[in-house]
Amino acid sequence: MEIDSKPTSYTGEKAGLVGIIPIHGIESSFDLPWQDIFMPLNKGLTAIERAVYECAFAGCTSIWIVCNDDVAPMLKHRVGECVGDPVWQYRTFELNPDHKARQIPIYYVPLNPKDLKRRDSLSWSVIYGAMTYNKFSYQISKWLVPEKFYVTFPWGIYDPRFIREHRQLIRSCDRFLLSHNEETVKENKFLSFTFTPDDVQPMKRYIYHECTGQNRDKLYDMKYSSRFFSLEKVFSHLPEADEVIKEVPWYYSMDTWEGYKEFMQSEHTFDVYRFTAKWSTTRMLKRILQDVDKD
Repeated sequence: MEIDSKPTSYTGEKAGLVGIIPIHGIESSFDLPWQDIFMPLNKGLTAIERAVYECAFAGCTSIWIVCNDDVAPMLKHRVGECVGDPVWQYRTFELNPDHKARQIPIYYVPLNPKDLKRRDSLSWSVIYGAMTYNKFSYQISKWLVPEKFYVTFPWGIYDPRFIREHRQLIRSCDRFLLSHNEETVKENKFLSFTFTPDDVQPMKRYIYHECTGQNRDKLYDMKYSSRFFSLEKVFSHLPEADEVIKEVPWYYSMDTWEGYKEFMQSEHTFDVYRFTAKWSTTRMLKRILQDVDKD
């Protein structure tokens, strides 16, 4: 079944670039009490924070992290509820940059309990994040319909500042993909890519169509095959029209312990660091209403 590229729901209004970071859908191979996304890449920088910084460098207006409820508290404590646009770090001649820096909100999206053990793959987390944003945006205002979605993965390690020079290109082209050695997300690489709101429903229908479902004649491991769908199986069917591919200078994958060690032993560990500018550090928003203890 091929995914058709016919527009179905896009109304033409632009609401900017929406970032999606999928967390759920990949088994940990590190055998540690915490998730792989909390592994340090440098002093004060974890894998999930590198992904958040990349979305900020890409120019996302909001960032949606798809995760489970058991990971969300620790994730929210570490990442926070908003991050500043790091491009303001380079505007040294700007008057009062602290007051003009744009804050990017971060939202945490739990998976639907009905999808657990059925279609909770990494590719489904990407689609579910886009579906969640579309659901809320359509209910609020038609002006919140996104221009496109920007997807990045915590397990793919490369310099997030590389995406800054292609910031305008991401908004202008229909589909933008990062590659390394001529391989993209369509070859199961944890490299960023974009897709339009018109691609959401075709990808959803593709997963539902290819899933084996609850067939009683099959063994448990063969039921609900969509929970094992790889990135290549789902996103390789995206239309290639108006597709722009940019090669990253270097890339490491930390989905295995060997890949993580390879990065930590390389000279590129100094290229990925935590940004210390005031407007590019994550923080928690202050509560508008304070909890009052009852007598």
